[in-house]
Amino acid sequence: MRATDVSRPFHRTGWVYEEKVDGWRIVAIKAEGAVRLVSRNDRDHTRRFPELVKALDRLSGTGADDQWVVPTR
Repeated sequence: MRATDVSRPFHRTGWVYEEKVDGWRIVAIKAEGAVRLVSRNDRDHTRRFPELVKALDRLSGTGADDQWVVPTR
């Protein structure tokens, strides 16, 4: 989840890139009915964004454990 600074983005068929903006890059993990928001260093940010936790908790996933990348700020 570490961003790489480049002078301009590349375009290649089948590739998707995410523009990095200031803030945190957080992965949302929903497992066993609970949502956790964690950084790449495994710092828990769940309490920092209760509105995201609530919204993600309402989503139904396709598997037992679901993950989403959540850009914040």
